[in-house]
Amino acid sequence: MTLINKAALIVAAFTLANIGFGYAIKHNWIDPSFESFEQKSIQRNLTQIAQAVEREINHLESLVYEYSSWDATCDFVVTRSRAFFEDNLTIDVLHTSGINWLIIVDNSGEVVSGPIYDVMTGELVSLAEIPQGHWDLSHPLLAEGELTDSTSGIMLTQTGPVIVASRHILTSTDEGPSRGHVIMGRALDADLIQRVGKQVESEFHIWLAGDPEIPEGALISIERGEPGSVVTIVDTEADEIDAYQILEDLDGNPSIIVGVTLPRELTKSANFIAQLCALWVVFQGGILVFIILVPLNRAIIAPLGALSCQLRTFRKTSELDVELDSDVGGEIGELRREFGNMLKQLENEVMERRKSEEGLRRAAAVFNIATESIVIANSAGIILDVNSAFTEATGLSRVDVLGRSADILATNRHAKGFFGSVISQVAQAGKWEGEIWIRCSAGRSIPAWVSVGCALDDHSEIERVVVVFNDMTERKKSEAVIAHQANYDMLTKLPNRYLLRDRFRRALVRAEREHTSVGLLFIDLDQFKKINDTLGHAAGDEALRHVAARINQGLRDADTAARLGGDEFAVILLEIESAADVDAIAKRILEQVSAPLELNKQDIVMTASIGAAIYPNDSDNDEDLLRNADAAMYRSKQGGGNTVNFFTEEMNESANRRFQVETQLWKALELNEFEVYYQPIVALPEGRMVGVEALLRWENPVLGMVSPAEFVPIAERSGLIVVIGSWVLETACRQVKAWHDAGWTTLRLAVNLSPREVDRGDAVESIRNALSQSGLRAEYLEIEVTERVLLDDVERVTAIFNTIKEFGVRLCIDDFGTGYSSLSYLQSFPFDVLKIDRAFVHGAVGHEDGISLLRAINSMAESLHLEVVAEGVETREQKEMLSELGCGFAQGYFFCRPLSADSFEQGGPIAKWLRDVNASD
Repeated sequence: MTLINKAALIVAAFTLANIGFGYAIKHNWIDPSFESFEQKSIQRNLTQIAQAVEREINHLESLVYEYSSWDATCDFVVTRSRAFFEDNLTIDVLHTSGINWLIIVDNSGEVVSGPIYDVMTGELVSLAEIPQGHWDLSHPLLAEGELTDSTSGIMLTQTGPVIVASRHILTSTDEGPSRGHVIMGRALDADLIQRVGKQVESEFHIWLAGDPEIPEGALISIERGEPGSVVTIVDTEADEIDAYQILEDLDGNPSIIVGVTLPRELTKSANFIAQLCALWVVFQGGILVFIILVPLNRAIIAPLGALSCQLRTFRKTSELDVELDSDVGGEIGELRREFGNMLKQLENEVMERRKSEEGLRRAAAVFNIATESIVIANSAGIILDVNSAFTEATGLSRVDVLGRSADILATNRHAKGFFGSVISQVAQAGKWEGEIWIRCSAGRSIPAWVSVGCALDDHSEIERVVVVFNDMTERKKSEAVIAHQANYDMLTKLPNRYLLRDRFRRALVRAEREHTSVGLLFIDLDQFKKINDTLGHAAGDEALRHVAARINQGLRDADTAARLGGDEFAVILLEIESAADVDAIAKRILEQVSAPLELNKQDIVMTASIGAAIYPNDSDNDEDLLRNADAAMYRSKQGGGNTVNFFTEEMNESANRRFQVETQLWKALELNEFEVYYQPIVALPEGRMVGVEALLRWENPVLGMVSPAEFVPIAERSGLIVVIGSWVLETACRQVKAWHDAGWTTLRLAVNLSPREVDRGDAVESIRNALSQSGLRAEYLEIEVTERVLLDDVERVTAIFNTIKEFGVRLCIDDFGTGYSSLSYLQSFPFDVLKIDRAFVHGAVGHEDGISLLRAINSMAESLHLEVVAEGVETREQKEMLSELGCGFAQGYFFCRPLSADSFEQGGPIAKWLRDVNASD
């Protein structure tokens, strides 16, 4: 068979083989690959939809976190303030946030506020399945858990699926107890579905789990898959591929099914291209057989024979005759072998040369442009080369180091034998890495992270040593700054709470080991808020810096002062021999702090309250000692401040009692444990009842009857007094209005106003709401304030009092003479009534000085056109004395004890007293 025939058969066989090979590749690789690609694409689209829904849920969780950690939200749950509702729970807020629900539920499940909003129509709507009055506390959105955790997911309602999230209502510092829950919802409506649809490139649908119109493929996905899994339905005869994914609701049940349809355009295109390729291969084979082979024989095959001879000659002589003789024949196989051998030899040589050149170029480029410093030395440690980064980092030039021993870079900062151990490890392991100080120019040195490696020769001996290092100077500085910021207060430069605890624990360990004592002082500045309010926060910060410096001045070198936060400080006293040592240091600190200080060109005097605890007398652990010192400090505060108190077990019991009272107090209003009692105010001398004073009483199932003297200061400290005061005012106004309607038409009502209510600016709004909701006329309401209110911002307090007077409400200064009494108060503020404290009444009987004082107070009030009410009248002698002095009104146990509203209405003691008064008349 001739060569040309062989070529024809080869071309035909090659053509058929290509067709068969192409068919096999298509059915065994391309088709499965395309199907896998389509499945991955459609699953990716489903995943993107699920991720888009998850992002909506995460966005809702962030909104819930923002609302639930507002102090304003905490106050709103308790006060139900309309202002908070109008500012934060309006349609505009819901529309801007893109949410349908913003429901606030208190701890009993009662809905405090629950607008449900249709984002598409801009209208409030009602969902029948969502209770508007009360939520079941077992609902998944109100389930128990960590206070700072949130609950989110999908919830099915009668109007469709809703993305929901809820979280406990906490303070801005994420502190409990929980005041309730904030629940937010976003309906999975057309707007949200359209936004989710932008995340995918395929057509998709959403069905409810129980929808009768769910396609068969979706039903198959429910049977096959678990919630969250993706089920793909492929029909090889169809033009599209379907996939479905089940999403759970809050109860873990299937809620919605997402389906995606993807046209199989890629597979169709691949099949069409494969058919075209097969036709092209057949056509090409025909061309090769019928057209190309004859010219190929004449133009190529014959010359190749001659070329084979010439190549053999070339291998022997290295000379190649480029002229080809067309008559020269030869074997194509021999030519191919000879020509291939030559090309392979040439190719190997060229590739080896290129590899060597490329490697050298890369190494040179890396060496020159590397940001790390590189030093190359021989096995004897002589420096052969350095890069530019080395000269920049060390300040040493190439001339300074080339040819010299690497020892010139060593410093004496490392222990003896350190560098020997490095060399030994490099010799054994071939590398070493660690931190080394590098000697630089001008006698300086830098810390560096160093990597040392070596290159071996043909005998496995070290031929070159390569040292790479990075300057760690800036990193060390940054680490030092970060460490300082983490452990020190930025304002005062004192250790912060975390460093204090660390040092305190170390001090206790050392004291236990050495059998010594450790003292702890807890320091809180007195009335520091006034500095911020009157001089500004910048002046307050400056005052804190001075206080920190003064505390340090009063300490020994071994002691540690720290700022805990705000105006609170703590001091650790080491090696204490007795409580007298602690007392001496604490009093020295009081003396330092109370020295006059100039702020904003004003001289101010600050004082502090200090509590002290001693290890091991008061406790053997840091937590208890801090708590005990805090309890002792609280006792100093109660004593008026500017003093030192040492911890006693009684303080611990008192602190526990305060904690119990405060814990129960948060729930008292919600559980209706408070009750308003009323004590008559009578006109002297006839004893006719002209009014009542509203007095708060609290009976708790755990604590029993709690005295106002105990729980009112705690309520003021925690801020609850604002909510409680509003409730008392509204309740008393409603009751007195009811008594007016029942016939006591001229009865006046006196209600105490807390200084905290004035500080917070809630007093005016509370009074306005109480009058409006009760219907009581303003002239029958009398607001009592103590002299402590008058010590704050005079201009602001005056404005508040003037506004109250504009309502027509009377003002009374209570407990006159027991505080910072000043006649200027009576002239500056629009008071109508002056109340004499019970201490003056009790101390006057039988004492001429006391009687003279009461006479003076009564005369002063008369000259200022103020009514006078004497408190604490318990005997007839006291009543007659006040009548003789011209005191107009009085109240006390002599007339009647405080009574509940039911006692007033049902007679009882009040009826008996009225009969006695009438009989005496």
